[in-house]
Amino acid sequence: PLGDVLGTFGGYLIGLLAVALPPAMVLAGIALIRADEDAYDIPLRFVVGGMLATMSITGILHLLRDEPAWGADPDTFGAAGGVIGLGVAGPLVVAADTWGAMLVLITIGLLALVVLTGMPKPENPNSRIVSTK
Repeated sequence: PLGDVLGTFGGYLIGLLAVALPPAMVLAGIALIRADEDAYDIPLRFVVGGMLATMSITGILHLLRDEPAWGADPDTFGAAGGVIGLGVAGPLVVAADTWGAMLVLITIGLLALVVLTGMPKPENPNSRIVSTK
């Protein structure tokens, strides 16, 4: 019974992404067990990147699964991007239609990958230009 309630709540909140929660929790637990005493110093890029990735994935799921409206039953939200997906994709659809919202969400997802991987920015963007003076 408690598992059913938590599963329904997770589906209502983040939709199909709730399927990825158990493996993510196992990996986080393994990382905490294997880490040293500084394990609780989570880099900010993981927090920001994880939030951006969650927003992107739930928004895309919301758009791909018939865009359930507010007030739909929890099973409908659970089969899409959940309430978070609606909260992210809903305003984007109003502002830029479905295809525009999809492009914005894909861009957010790519930004999440850059943040999560810690890809450094170039120190000087003009450093590859050879001066002839």
